[in-house]
Amino acid sequence: MMNGVMKRMQEFPKHWRQGLHRSKLVPLENIKQVPISMFIASEDTSCFPSVAQEHIPRIGSEVTVIDVEGAGHEYFKTVSNSDWFMEKLVEQLQAPNEADPLNFAQ
Repeated sequence: MMNGVMKRMQEFPKHWRQGLHRSKLVPLENIKQVPISMFIASEDTSCFPSVAQEHIPRIGSEVTVIDVEGAGHEYFKTVSNSDWFMEKLVEQLQAPNEADPLNFAQ
C-alpha cells in the first residue's frame, strides 16, 4: 500500500510514522531472471493500475499482467480465494517446461 501512496516502488522507510515517507527505490531493473506475475485490480484506488503499469517496463525479466476487472484493492483480502483467482495463480506458479529456455531447474 505504501508504494501505491507514494506512487513509486521503494523500500519501506524506517521512520514512516514520523512523516519521513521517501526512501531508496527498489531497483526493479535488477530483476532479470525471475518471471514476474502481477495481478492488477482495475478499480484499485490504493495502488492505481496506472502506477503499476508505469513500473512494468523497469522490470528486467518477463512480466505477465493479470487484469482483475471491476475489482478494487480490497479484492485481494476478500475475494482472492475465488476459483478464478486460484486458477490464474496456479497457472502463474507452474514451472517452465524443459523446452523453455527460462527453465531454471536444468
